[in-house]
Amino acid sequence: MPSTDRFKPYAPDVRAVVRLEEALPPEHPVHVFVDLVRSTELDHFVIAPGPKGEQPYHPHALFGVLAWGYLHGVRSSRKLARLST
Repeated sequence: MPSTDRFKPYAPDVRAVVRLEEALPPEHPVHVFVDLVRSTELDHFVIAPGPKGEQPYHPHALFGVLAWGYLHGVRSSRKLARLST
């Protein structure tokens, strides 16, 4: 698993406006999806960040957004960005 101190935090279970567990029933398929994303080995996608700029997003966060979009027929990064704001 990639070193977490190099990336923006990936914490899908952090308390936000709405917690996943509070908003969706336990049998909802998104819980399985989150578990699959967490267990996916993404080390081969990680490269050393450059010396400038902000911390990059965690690979699991990016993979989760892209995979969820693909599962729902959204393949455009611009559409994904609009849907996630």
